[in-house]
Amino acid sequence: MLCAETRRITRFFVFCTWLLNSYYRGFTWTDDEVDGILSSMSEQKWDYQISIEYMDWKRYPTQENLRNFYNMMKMKYASKDIDVIVCTDDAAFQFALTYRKELFSNAPVVFSGINTEGLVQIAKGQDNYTGVMEEINPEGTIRAALAINPKIRNIYLVYDNTESGLSTGKLCRDAATKIDKNLNVVALNDYKSDSILNFVSDVDKNSMVLVTTFFTDTDGSNIDHELFCEKLSMVSNVPIYHLYDFAMGSGILGGNLIIGGLQGEEAGKLAVRILNGEKASSIKPIEMYTNQLTFDYPMLKHFGISESSLPSGSKVVNAPFSFFETYKKLVITVSLIFAFMVSFTVLLLFYIKRIKIMQKKLEENNEELSQLYEKLAASEEELQLQYSKVTEANEKLEEYSATLYYRSHHDALTGLYNRLYLSEEIEKHLYKGAEEGALFFIDLDNFKYVNDSLGHNAGDELLKAISSRLMSVSTKNDILVRLGGDEFVYYTNEIKNKDAAEQFALKILDLFTIPFPISNNMLSITASIGVVMFPEDGQDLDILLRNADMAMYKVKENGKKGYRFFHNLFKEEFLERIHIENYFKKALDEQEFQLFYQPQINVNADSIDGFEALNLCKIPATWWNDMVAGRVIR
Repeated sequence: MLCAETRRITRFFVFCTWLLNSYYRGFTWTDDEVDGILSSMSEQKWDYQISIEYMDWKRYPTQENLRNFYNMMKMKYASKDIDVIVCTDDAAFQFALTYRKELFSNAPVVFSGINTEGLVQIAKGQDNYTGVMEEINPEGTIRAALAINPKIRNIYLVYDNTESGLSTGKLCRDAATKIDKNLNVVALNDYKSDSILNFVSDVDKNSMVLVTTFFTDTDGSNIDHELFCEKLSMVSNVPIYHLYDFAMGSGILGGNLIIGGLQGEEAGKLAVRILNGEKASSIKPIEMYTNQLTFDYPMLKHFGISESSLPSGSKVVNAPFSFFETYKKLVITVSLIFAFMVSFTVLLLFYIKRIKIMQKKLEENNEELSQLYEKLAASEEELQLQYSKVTEANEKLEEYSATLYYRSHHDALTGLYNRLYLSEEIEKHLYKGAEEGALFFIDLDNFKYVNDSLGHNAGDELLKAISSRLMSVSTKNDILVRLGGDEFVYYTNEIKNKDAAEQFALKILDLFTIPFPISNNMLSITASIGVVMFPEDGQDLDILLRNADMAMYKVKENGKKGYRFFHNLFKEEFLERIHIENYFKKALDEQEFQLFYQPQINVNADSIDGFEALNLCKIPATWWNDMVAGRVIR
């Protein structure tokens, strides 16, 4: 097998990088690390191939999962050349060090997201590795909470009983003791998730809730961390703090958060250095401080917390769009230029007036001054010319401002409004609850096939044609928005009930019954529509879009090409599906499936022609009781 140095010299080889993640795709922390790694590596000009794998260790931390993952990696990579292995978090780093010689060309390893204690335990006796150290800093989060509310006396820690959860909980207790020995620290790791929600709903105002690693309930079942944080925020009378940035946007106020994307970027840079010829063993692991005091704007407003009370250097995210704040430097610069031009114009006018007075005096004087008068007249014409230029520049500035506003509020491809316009013009009405109406979330079915088969130019032409048809059924009071890709939102306050909304959804679907003439082809495409009514389905734009998206995906599950109204049961069905998957996994682990062979009889010949295999499951009594009680399937 060729090493990375040989490949770098020969150049006609493609560098092969294996990116192994401890957790699953869709977990925000893991996705941020992966994006950071890919961002750093994409800046290189040489060719490289990245294979990305996920161990899903947070949801399935079992030896069976490890064996299955090992067998799959052996099948895929044992015969391939790997130039560098990049790992995110502990489980992936342990797996790579253990099997790299057997499966992965004994390639150098770059880790991301490993703390000092984890590195000592995992890398003992190993070499040819480097990476980015992770520093958890609960002390910064607790001090930030005390700066916001100095009266805090109780700290409630929410973490699970996994190894990482217990170690993080200890760090939090030690940090609280270091800050103030009189702080009352209460760990909730022995409480079930439902009990934690009940407990937190009753804490007093002089308390803080700090969530760390909480992905497994006390009964061993998996927990959707972000959904749990949302529920916790809904019942809590005090702010919820966190240690990791992936929880932002889930009802968390904030804290001194570890930024997964920054760790990933640095790990990607280390991988590039190794591919460029450096030895991993010669690169000392980076002890990089990747924490940032970060706070969520909507939660600050919810608890009435002023930004001035936040610690110095804090970053506020998810704030509403402000044209002035976004283009502050540009606005100030343009304003100064405009003020200068106005001042200069006033000064010019003042001097023009003075010149006219001087002309009058010179006319009254003797003829010897006539030549001087002619020069002054020429100067007046020059000043008037400069004034005209200033006026013309001011008109161009106004035209530029109008163009800038249009581009920031419209989709560049279709000319429809964009999400920024939707946020500014609609959400202020939704917050007041002054309007009622309907929102239609429109997603094209199998649009990807058009791009893959006919190219992106044909896909763009199709999007413009669809936008034109959608505009044909809109009125001046309706708003049609392209969110991006093949997703559209139709907002109207003229539809007040579900019957009218249903008729309009059918009207939209009728637009797709006629094929679209694109690139000498007649393209037939359908759409799936999710419908929400406001304010009953939500008074917040983000909630309405999320609920409409759920309804749209229900259409996708039922064969696409249709519409569906949002219902609160959609959330419950999602939770029920998780329970069902857990019970079937348990049945597999406990070998509760049995194989039977059922004969196939030819009634004409009165003989057995074959058999069919049936895989049946013995339903445990506990599972049956849950089903009867409505906790498994409703």
